[in-house]
Amino acid sequence: MNFDLVSDVHMEHWDNNYDLLKDKLSSTLIVAGDVSDNPDLTYEWLSIVSKEYEKVLFIEGNHEHQGTGFYINDVNKQIESLVSSISNLHYLPSKPYVEDGVAILGTNGWWDYKIGEPYVDRQLSIDHFSNFRTPEIALNILNQSAKEYAKMLAWLNTYQYDNDIHSIVCITHTLPVKRAISWAVYPPIQNAVGCYGNSMMEDLPRYHNKIKHWCFGHNHDQQEFVQNTVVYHSNPRGRPEDFNRKSYKPKFIEVK
Repeated sequence: MNFDLVSDVHMEHWDNNYDLLKDKLSSTLIVAGDVSDNPDLTYEWLSIVSKEYEKVLFIEGNHEHQGTGFYINDVNKQIESLVSSISNLHYLPSKPYVEDGVAILGTNGWWDYKIGEPYVDRQLSIDHFSNFRTPEIALNILNQSAKEYAKMLAWLNTYQYDNDIHSIVCITHTLPVKRAISWAVYPPIQNAVGCYGNSMMEDLPRYHNKIKHWCFGHNHDQQEFVQNTVVYHSNPRGRPEDFNRKSYKPKFIEVK
């Protein structure tokens, strides 16, 4: 199978949000979070792009929560309810998607504030986010990161030993490995590095060799690299004030 990958389209910041459809290469689109800061706007964008693809697989990013106060469970339920009316959209955090022997597992991932260690102490990132929001929200996100790791681990343990599955693709919004940090490039605030990934995800491919690809977003620096035989991809658009990608297209990925 194959798919197009997009993330971090941040539609409030652009006036050409649907030009990417002119460059579609697959019949399946994976959206790795941060469509907008408003679940209703995210739904609007998904409704339009879903008319151009046979299948859309979606996970929300932190920005779908950020605009509504980080009430994580409530926002997840709201998003799931909204997108349920789009018949060809699959909300990955609720259930993996399987096609042609490929299992696609997706969840936000959130952050545990540790991915920057030992270079950025965990407490620096906790303090940074606590000042940005509140200590309570910072703790809620830490707890959620553990739940998301446990969910991904449980799914991997299921599909790793399923004889009908030959390949696994993991999708998270946040960074799954330290190597994906763009030091001194993005984020521009170094104290925030710990808010960019879930360090618990790093070792999962070591024990689940069916993982062939891992797609992510959050860091607006586009990347592709191989680590432990897994190909890691990110294809964010970002905002005008960072990489200013006035022209943006989906990334085509083939799973063998």
